[in-house]
Amino acid sequence: VLGTGWLQDGEPLLDRGDVQLSEEELRRIHMEGYVTGIREGVATIMPSYSSWNGEKSSGSRRLLTEILKEELGFEGFLISDFAAIDELPGDYREDIQQSIKAGMDMVMVPDRYPEFYDLLLDLAQTGEIPMERIDDAVRRILRVKFAAGLFDEDWSPQADRALEARFGSAEHRAVARQAVRESLVLLKNEDGVLPLAKDAARIHVAGRGADDIGMQSGGWTIEWQGAMGDITE
Repeated sequence: VLGTGWLQDGEPLLDRGDVQLSEEELRRIHMEGYVTGIREGVATIMPSYSSWNGEKSSGSRRLLTEILKEELGFEGFLISDFAAIDELPGDYREDIQQSIKAGMDMVMVPDRYPEFYDLLLDLAQTGEIPMERIDDAVRRILRVKFAAGLFDEDWSPQADRALEARFGSAEHRAVARQAVRESLVLLKNEDGVLPLAKDAARIHVAGRGADDIGMQSGGWTIEWQGAMGDITE
């Protein structure tokens, strides 16, 4: 039996915890992954919704600028999570000011972008956000876009339709199987059910995603959070 889970009726906002750790503990336990990633040239980092000792990550100059950019030498750009700066204390204008000054370079604004634009423009024009900070953010964003080839003469926003012939190829399926093998987490294996016997006569796949191509495709495919049902033609 293979069960396909469904996130429903659970406790929300668990990704917004408040980590109570000293900086020494934070460095010892959590920093190494960032050190390695930055050393290997990671281009973007997304600060989380969570807080560190009561301060939201999206507004922490200590984390975003002093540690990531200055100490670790991160040269890419920081992008906020989905409407994450809205959760900073204060009104929306103060949220924008705190986050940008803390070191956020790009902000993911799902709904309030006209308001965000007007407020950020005013903050820059009044000097409440220094122009050097705006220039630094723009420089970082453009650096990544140039490195990605978005300004190359032969770059096109249109997909290469020639790649369609490779979709679902043996190579793709092999990579998909490898991804599944290396990402599954086994919680319990009673009576030696796994690994499945190669000569098993029948395997029952259960759950609402067992025969749903939309759920099996997952997020960031057709829709950013995925979709149910036949999502392809």
